[in-house]
Amino acid sequence: MNNDLPGTRKYEEVYGANQRVLRMERLTDPGDEHRITVLDCSSPGKEIAGCNVGKARNRLVHEATKRFRGNGRNGVLSHVDADVYFNDALFLRRAIDMFDDHDVIGVAGGKWREAFLADYPEYEPEPLRAALRQIGLWKQCVELANYLNGEPVLQAFGGSNMLSRCYESVAVGGIRSLEVDEDKEFGRRMWRYAEANKRKILVKKTELKVVALLRISERTGSSFKAQVETVLRGKELVVGHPDSSGALVVNRDTYEVLKFRALERTGGRELVEYVEDYGSVWIH
Repeated sequence: MNNDLPGTRKYEEVYGANQRVLRMERLTDPGDEHRITVLDCSSPGKEIAGCNVGKARNRLVHEATKRFRGNGRNGVLSHVDADVYFNDALFLRRAIDMFDDHDVIGVAGGKWREAFLADYPEYEPEPLRAALRQIGLWKQCVELANYLNGEPVLQAFGGSNMLSRCYESVAVGGIRSLEVDEDKEFGRRMWRYAEANKRKILVKKTELKVVALLRISERTGSSFKAQVETVLRGKELVVGHPDSSGALVVNRDTYEVLKFRALERTGGRELVEYVEDYGSVWIH
């Protein structure tokens, strides 16, 4: 896939990377290993018209459905991002086992974040390291504030690690053509389907995790260039106040207050365990 505009430098970079993937020997000649199918939606004439992240994710649903229907099976889709890797050697085994219960139609997984200072030579390493740590704290405060505002934080699907049964993914309408939050919107429809049909979705934010890159760019809403530069300019990050329309400055005291309030609620301990991992950034 290539979500960037043709003619731009980023488009050419992504196109080149995609072509290198397609030529990898591991894919063209898998030998005795598991066969991997790569969909070429990047080469000229094969692009997805008006591609966005929602359309890209829905291509997985579409292509997988054709294959599962062809062999008379309803399979499991593991939705991840291109910058994700599995540091748990048993991830796929754990994921598949969760669907041994035929009533389970989805899993909301979790993640750690990782960043490499050498990827960003335009920034001084140590100030950047401090900024990335502050962003991790900010993400923790955001999730706690959202939880205190009544949002279903633990139940939310995240595109870097979510699983769904194939046919049920089709039944809810697939993943819609959205620029942002296509994953959360898909998750809400999966939850509604599960409730209406007496099926189950598992929340495994701490038990089933991947490692995702913390990106510093302006490419998507999950790329943290604006936050990094705010911190590097000596400005403060803020989160919405859970009790008013105001804002709270992100610091360790704010985090501890929000954490204490979350722990007072039923289910708060599970939420805090997830949040502490969610804000962790492995910096190299």
